Formats: sequence, C-alpha cells, structure tokens
Amino acid sequence: MMTKRFLVWVCTTYLLSIASPGFSQQLQAVNKQVTKNIPLAVKELFRIAGEKADISVTGWEKDFVQVRLTMTAENASKSVAQKELDYIQYAIARGDDGTVTLQNAFMLPFDVDQINSRLTVSMEIMFPEKQKLFIENKYGSVNLRNLSGNVQTSVRFNNVSLEQLSGQLHIAAAYSEIRGDALRLTDFFCDAEKTTVELVLTTGRYVLKGNLCDMDLTVQEIGSLDIDVLRTPITLRLANGERYSYNLQARSGTIHAPDPYRAHLRTENKQTLLRYDQPASSQKMIRATTTYNSITIK
Repeated sequence: MMTKRFLVWVCTTYLLSIASPGFSQQLQAVNKQVTKNIPLAVKELFRIAGEKADISVTGWEKDFVQVRLTMTAENASKSVAQKELDYIQYAIARGDDGTVTLQNAFMLPFDVDQINSRLTVSMEIMFPEKQKLFIENKYGSVNLRNLSGNVQTSVRFNNVSLEQLSGQLHIAAAYSEIRGDALRLTDFFCDAEKTTVELVLTTGRYVLKGNLCDMDLTVQEIGSLDIDVLRTPITLRLANGERYSYNLQARSGTIHAPDPYRAHLRTENKQTLLRYDQPASSQKMIRATTTYNSITIK
C-alpha cells in the first residue's frame, strides 16, 4: 500500500511530466491486458482498491467475476513507455474470510525518482447479481451499471456514473462528481464533501448528507428522501410533487417554491421553512435541510 505522501508525490510528478515540452511530441502507447475469471460464492465480498484507475462494473447473470485490466503507458519514446509500463502493478488475492481483493499500485524502482510517461489503468469488471461489492478509488472514475446487490463506494477526486441500479448503494465521496440515472434502489446513502450530485431517483429510499456540495435531484416515484447538508444548494425536480409531504428548512437561506407550496412558506429565526402535509394515507415524505444556501422546487 502506498503512503499518502507517496501518492501526492506520484500525482505531482505526473502533472509536471505531462506539462513538459516532451509531451508536445506525438505519444507512443504501449499496453498490457490481463483477463481473469474469479469464482465468488454467495455473500462473499469482492473489494476493489484503485489508485488513478478508471473502474467500470457491470452486472451480469453469471456466478463469477470477470476482470479485464488494461494498463497503458504513453511517452514520446516507445522504449521509455515500455519500461515504465512495468511501474503499474496489480494483485488479486483472497483473504481467510473469503474476501477477494483486486488492487493496483504504481511502484517505482529504488533508483528511479520520477515517472516520465503517462500511466493509466482501466478495470472492466462483470459482476454477479445480488452480490457484495466494495470500491475505493482516488484520482480516477467509477462507472456502475445494472448492479443489484449491496454496493459500497468510497472515492476522492473521481467522476462517478450510476445507471440502472437496484439493491443497496452507499457512497462516500470528496472532491468528486456523482451522476446517476434510472436508480431503483431499496436503500441509498450518500455522504459527500465538495461534490456535485446529480441523480434521477426512480424508486426507493434515499438519504444524502454533505458539506459544500451542489445537489440536483429529479424525483419520480420514490418512497422517501432525506437530505441534511451544510452550505449546499438543493434543487428538487418533482415529476409527481403532489404525492409527497414536505419538511424543508433553509437556515440563513431561502426556499424557492411554486404554487401550491408557496402558501406554506414562512420565515422565523433567520431560517425559511416549508411544511406541507398530504392526507394521512400518504406516507411519502421529502425532508431537506441546508445552511447558508437555497432549496429550489421545480
């Protein structure tokens, strides 16, 4: 495992290297591909530990995990790229508890103090239905599609794409962008910092927490939505807004709402409130709290 200091050094060196005059020349690319089929029993955990990786996970009906790794080095000199391609390392290991871990790292020889090539790692993974998955990644991207199990993700400096997901999904994100469509999750939890969140919520229950974020949510036919954030603007785009009760609070902020909700707005103690209750037969609730920013209903 690389130390935090080493990670910062690798990223700084990489950024300096691609800004150097050598990168104005035509780059030569060399790559190495590895494909592995990994059995995964019911309730076993598959863990991905990525560094500067582009990770794509797609659900399928088979009972094993298929991993396809593509490691690439680009440099004006093909021989340099070929040499530095070996700096990209990966490992697949099964622990005593049955957890399978896929990990990549950038390992430099002791006599090398900088990377001269652009190094990238792509992980394309086909994943069984209703299985447990944990992903962590820094400085890359995570794309999840057609998954139906219990998925947990922890990312920093990532672009995250979510599409046609069911089951459970927990996301911890910092300095990232999260975009999702056609989400039919039974449970969704997101804890974000300095992250843009744009989601289309189709069905399920959703909880979002955050600080210094930007949240834009399209709500179609969900069970409940609970947002508790600091210094974060919230936009709610409601397809069937009349089916929900509302408890909205903007501390030192404002709420923008169309009719018929506008009549229920009030201001007290430096906060704007909107409480709107549907008949008792409706159990669907949207709760949202932010500070020093606005909540907008569209």
